[in-house]
Amino acid sequence: MARQCRRGTGKYYEWQCTERGACNLGAKGGDWEWVVLVNPDIEIESVDFFADLISQCGTVPSFGCAGVAQRNPDGSYELVARRFPSIRAILGRRIPLLGRRLFKRDVDTYLNAYPNRLDVNGAPFSVDWLQSSFLLIPRDSWQTCNGLSERYFVFMADTDFGWRCREKNLQSWFFPNLEIRADGVRSSHGGLLDVFRKRTLRIHLRDAFKYFLTGLGRSTSSRTNATASVTASHCAKPPLR
Repeated sequence: MARQCRRGTGKYYEWQCTERGACNLGAKGGDWEWVVLVNPDIEIESVDFFADLISQCGTVPSFGCAGVAQRNPDGSYELVARRFPSIRAILGRRIPLLGRRLFKRDVDTYLNAYPNRLDVNGAPFSVDWLQSSFLLIPRDSWQTCNGLSERYFVFMADTDFGWRCREKNLQSWFFPNLEIRADGVRSSHGGLLDVFRKRTLRIHLRDAFKYFLTGLGRSTSSRTNATASVTASHCAKPPLR
């Protein structure tokens, strides 16, 4: 779902989108200052959520986009913040034998590099990319990065957006002291055999193929942070409300 908020009015205009082109179309025109991508299953409980998040966005440098902790019904948290994937990491996730043995380190680095749980005392930190089930983007960053790439049907467009933010010297920021609710259902979940059962998984793999074909899956070691922390000189701890 693409959602825009007219500055100062608190009014939202929203519509369902199934392709990244629909998100781009929805974000065109008007005098919007923020673009928010949010899935239909996301629940935002606090009426002050957007005001809190936007105020904290002003405390971080080179701001490109923002994500927050997403809690599932069972108490687990979505992997919102991740490192850029490698082919080995993708294969290790889909083929458990490879993930447990040959590519274990690649999978762990991809999935577990950043903490994704709620930390009410946690300071924001920059990450490689953020899942677009909820993503807050200022209009200037959206326009600088030309929105979401329409080469992808759904999946990998958010990963690609993280790359393009980085290439424009913008950073993706995770705010662990804010939380929203998710339903815990991932349409791209599944192993190798599920490729034959789930159309969404086939779409995910097709989008991943396009991602790696463009060269975006190259090594990121020289372009990403090795840790999930931000030094105090770069980010002041925002006040809690």
